[in-house]
Amino acid sequence: LSSLLSLSYLYEDFVRLAIFYGKMIINEMDLPESKKTIRPLNTGGIAGGDKFIAEGIFFKFNNDEHGIYNGNINANKATFHELRGYSTIANFLLPNLRYHKENQNNQRKKIKS
Repeated sequence: LSSLLSLSYLYEDFVRLAIFYGKMIINEMDLPESKKTIRPLNTGGIAGGDKFIAEGIFFKFNNDEHGIYNGNINANKATFHELRGYSTIANFLLPNLRYHKENQNNQRKKIKS
């Protein structure tokens, strides 16, 4: 029971931090890089947009700034497929991992507000 409680606290902390830093990155999107609280990483590539790390959480803010995807809509589609791939790998490696769908929907509402 204590390990389940610890996992629950870890999940809640992750979501809280992801929402906090995600909003910060979005709110500072139009600032010059020198004024951003969390600066984009130089990962060596140009595809997929800007990448950030805050509190050990990797954020990817996709865009088609270099015209690789022929527009932001296609860049969004590429990111969607990338996330599906990560999800498939996670389901394979952790087949017994379950999460409550209601929690996922609640987190989406928090991010939008």
